[in-house]
Amino acid sequence: MNPSTLLLFGIMDAVSRPVFDTPFNTLTYNYVSQFNQGGRISTELVVWRECALSVGRISSVGILVMLYKWTDPASTLGWFMLGIFL
Repeated sequence: MNPSTLLLFGIMDAVSRPVFDTPFNTLTYNYVSQFNQGGRISTELVVWRECALSVGRISSVGILVMLYKWTDPASTLGWFMLGIFL
């Protein structure tokens, strides 16, 4: 892992995040607004969405820690980061 690889991953993240996150968030909030029953259901749906995102983040960090402990980090971490960004 060298600085140019990290820079490439940073650029890929900066380009792909707005392309994915904006439509995803818009779609999510449009869906939530369809089921508004005095604000109760919409709050629950947003909480469930955040829980799902947190589970994904926690599991990816757990996989990263396992890869770092059980494999050669120099060869596998680059592929792991590429897979996460894709």
